[in-house]
Amino acid sequence: MKQLNVKPTLQMIKEAISSSNIKSEIKYSLSEKTKIYSEILTHQSISPKTVLFESNYGNQLSGDLLYLFKSLKRDIRFRKFKWIWVYNTDFADGIDEIFKSNDIEFVNKNSLKYLEYLATAEYYFNDTEAPVFYLKREGQKYITIGESNPFFYVGYDAPYDDKNPYPVRNRLRSYLMSDFILSDNPKSTEILLRAYKLSGLFEGKILEASLPRFDSVHYKENLVSQLHGIYDSKKETLVWNISTFSMDPVAIERFTHELEYLIQKLGVVYNIYLLIPENLKEYLLENEKYVDHIVPDTVDIMSVLAMTDVLLSDYSSLSLDYLKMNNNIYYYSLEDVDITYSYLRKEQIDEYSVDTIYDFIHRKLQKKENTVVNKQWNSSLFIEMIFFANAQNSLHVVEIENNKKTLLFYAGYLKNNFITNRFFNVLKEIDFDQYDISVLIPSNDLTVESYENLRKISSKIRPIFYEGYAIFSGQERLQDSIIRKKGIIQSDISNYPKKAYRREANRVFSNAHFTAAIDFQGDNFYWSRYIAESNSLYKILLQQYDLEYQWNKALKNNYVNKKLSLYGMMTYYQFYDQIINIYQRHEKNLQFIKDYVAEEYVTYYKTSDKEPILDFPFYDGINNVISNQTKCVQELIINNVKELTVIPNLKNMNLTQTITIHPSDQIITLNKIYLDGIEYYKVMVNSIYRGWIINPQELSENVLIISQNHQCNYDAKIIKNRKIFKNASDPVDTSLYVGMSEELSGVIVRVTEEILTSDGIRCHIFINDEELGYISKDALSIINPFNAQVLLNYKLKNKAIRSRSLETEELNVLGVLNKKEKAILYTQPIGSINSEVSEIKNYNLADRPLKILKLVTNKFAQSYLILDDFGQSAWIAKEDITLL
Repeated sequence: MKQLNVKPTLQMIKEAISSSNIKSEIKYSLSEKTKIYSEILTHQSISPKTVLFESNYGNQLSGDLLYLFKSLKRDIRFRKFKWIWVYNTDFADGIDEIFKSNDIEFVNKNSLKYLEYLATAEYYFNDTEAPVFYLKREGQKYITIGESNPFFYVGYDAPYDDKNPYPVRNRLRSYLMSDFILSDNPKSTEILLRAYKLSGLFEGKILEASLPRFDSVHYKENLVSQLHGIYDSKKETLVWNISTFSMDPVAIERFTHELEYLIQKLGVVYNIYLLIPENLKEYLLENEKYVDHIVPDTVDIMSVLAMTDVLLSDYSSLSLDYLKMNNNIYYYSLEDVDITYSYLRKEQIDEYSVDTIYDFIHRKLQKKENTVVNKQWNSSLFIEMIFFANAQNSLHVVEIENNKKTLLFYAGYLKNNFITNRFFNVLKEIDFDQYDISVLIPSNDLTVESYENLRKISSKIRPIFYEGYAIFSGQERLQDSIIRKKGIIQSDISNYPKKAYRREANRVFSNAHFTAAIDFQGDNFYWSRYIAESNSLYKILLQQYDLEYQWNKALKNNYVNKKLSLYGMMTYYQFYDQIINIYQRHEKNLQFIKDYVAEEYVTYYKTSDKEPILDFPFYDGINNVISNQTKCVQELIINNVKELTVIPNLKNMNLTQTITIHPSDQIITLNKIYLDGIEYYKVMVNSIYRGWIINPQELSENVLIISQNHQCNYDAKIIKNRKIFKNASDPVDTSLYVGMSEELSGVIVRVTEEILTSDGIRCHIFINDEELGYISKDALSIINPFNAQVLLNYKLKNKAIRSRSLETEELNVLGVLNKKEKAILYTQPIGSINSEVSEIKNYNLADRPLKILKLVTNKFAQSYLILDDFGQSAWIAKEDITLL
C-alpha cells in the first residue's frame, strides 16, 4: 500500500509522543479506571494553570479545540500554563505544526497520566463528552462544545432505537456538569436546550459566537505547504466530502468511476481533493493515481474548507461549516439517507442538492459565489470569558432562568407493578408549568417493559441514567460495604462515608441542585443513599409496603439482600425531612420503625395504585418550606441538662414538643428559614432530626459555627503556644483538649484539613503520621510547599523532628518494579510500628506502571507508598522500584 507523502510535522509528533508516557499503554477496564481515578480524586489537589484538551475521545488533534489552543499559545498571559493533549495511538487526524512546542505533554487515553490530569487539571476542554466516571470537582472548570447538526435530530429528539435506547445518557450528564457550552448561534442553542432537556436544570453558561474552528480562515495561506502533488495555485479548489461509506463492491465501483469522470471533466480547472473515511482511504491508497487527491491526516479539515472554492458533500455537519464561509456548495450522497428527522425543511436542503455527478458538473458554474470573510478571531471571545469572565460585545452569554421548582424522583426500575402505577398517577397530576421533573433510572437490569414504560413519560421528564461505577476510594468502598451489611451504626457514625455518597450523587446528578428529592420506592438502600445525599433542600421518602411483613418474609426465606436493604433503609430514615406512609395500616408501620425515626416526621396518606393522587403531601412541604431555606451548619455545646422546645413541622406551628438534651448529646443545626420575620433552625440531636427551634444562640453561649471545611495537605511549623483540641467543635470544654503546643515549639506538623468556624480557623494536624488534634491556624507558620528540598533539609536539622518523626517526602511520579517476580508489600513503612506483610497476595506488579505517592525514611529502611492500577495502596522497599 502506498503511503501519503506526510510532511515532517507527523514525524515530529511521533517523536514527542514516544518521549512521553504514551508509550506505556495499558488497556484498563472501566472498573479499573474508576478505582484509579477515585484514588487520585480523593488524594490529590487541583493543579493550577493546567489545561487538558480532549478532542473526539482523543482521536483528533483538530477542530474547535485546536484553534482555541492556537490562540492561547499566542497569548503571553498564558506563557506559564501547562498544556496537556489526550491522544489515542490507534487513531490520529489533523496534526498541526503548533504541536512542535516543547511545553506540550501528550497523554494516552489509556494511561495513568490521563486519569491523573482528568482529576487534577484546572481546565478541561472536551468537544464530545466526558468519561462516565468523571466528576467536575470544586476548583475545576469544564468546557465543552454543543452538538449541532441540523440535518438530523439529536439527543432526546432522535427517534427511539430498540437496539440502543437512549444513547445520549452520558452526554446529558456531561452537558449538565459544564461551566461553559460553546454554541455557534441561537438556533443551535435552542436545539441543544430542548434536545438534551437542559432547560430547568443547567446551571452553567452557554457562549454564543462563531465557533473557534472558523479561525481557520486566518491560517489558510499556510495550508498549501502541507498539500502535495497536484496543487496548482492558478486553479480553484474543489473538495468532495464523504462522511460515511459502505465498502461493498458495487458502491466502490460506482465511486471510482464517478471520481475518474470528475477528474476528467474538471481536473483541468480545479485542484480536486477528497475528504473521505478511513476505510475508503485505505482502498484508494492502493492505486497511485488517487494518492495525490487525498487530503492527508496531518491537515486540519477546517483549513481545507477555508481554501475550498466549491464543495461537493453528503449530509454532514462539515457542509454547514462551509456554508458559513462560502455558499458554493452541492449536496450529493452516494447512499440513500433518511433525513425525515431533520431540523431543516426539505426545500432548504433541495436548494443545494444534485441527483447525479453529471448534474453537479452541469450546474456548478451556474451557482453564484458569495464568500464570507471572517475578520475576527473567534477563539479570543471565548478565552476572555472562560479565563477572565470578560464578556465582549460580540459574544452572547446565555444563562438559563428557571422559575420552576425542580424535583428529583427515584421510582425503581419502572417495571409493571403498583409502584410504577402510583408514580405515573403522580405525574398525571403534576403541573409541569410549575415543576421540572428529573427521574433517576438505574441502567443495569432494565427490561423491555422498563424501557417501554420510560417511553410513556420521557417527553415530560428528564431521565438521568446511573452509568458506570461509584467513585469511592478503597477506604470508602470498605465503609460502604460495612454500611450495606450492618446499616448505619449510631455509636460509630464517624464511619458513615458521607463524603463518598455526596461525591457519587454529584457525579450522577452532574452537581445539579434540586428543590426536593423524593425516594418514591422507599425500600432500596442502594439507591436511596444517593437521593438522600443529592443537592436537595427537601428530602422525602415514601413507605409503600407492610414493613413488618416484608422483614419477616426476608427472614423466613433467607433473602439476605432484601433483609440488609430493609434494615439499611430504616437506619437511613434520619437523613430525610419527611417520611410519607402510603400503606393503609399506617400505625403498624409506625410501630415497626419507631426506633429509627421520630413519629412527627411520618405522614400518612391514603391512596391506591388506581386512584389519582391529588393534593399529595409533599407539594405543600415544598411550596411553604423550601422557598427561603438556606444551609446553616452549627454545633451547639451545652454544659448542663436543658429542656428544648421544637416544632416538628412548620406547616403546623401550633404543634410543639419539649425534649430533654444532655451535655453528652450531639446537637447540630442544618438549615435556617425566615417565616413572618422569625428565624427558625432545623435541629438534629444525635443524628436524628427532631424539628425546628428559634434562636439556637439562646440555648447556649458556646456555639461553634462551622461554615466551611477545606481539605489540604501541607507542612507547617508550630510557633505559638495554643490549646490543641481533640476535635474542631470543642472551643470551651478544657477537659477535652490534648494539651498546650508550647511542648512542640519548632516541630513540623502535617496539616490535612482547615475548618473555618466562628472561633477562627482550626487546622487538623499530624505528627509521625499520627493524629494529634486541632489547633488554631495562627499557631502555625506554613512552610513553602514548592521547595521540597529546603523542607527536607530543615527537617534534618530539627532535633525534635529527627527524634520524633519519620522523614516523609511527598512524591508524584511513576515507577516500575525492578524484579520480574512477585513483590513483598507492607501495610505500613518497613520497620515502623504495626508494619505487616500486606494481605494483597499473589499480585504480580511486574511490567505495570505504579504511582509513587511518598518516600518514607527511618533507621530501618526507605519505603515507597505505591498506588497500583487497581486503586490499591501499599508500601514497598525503595530498592525494589525504579522511577520513570
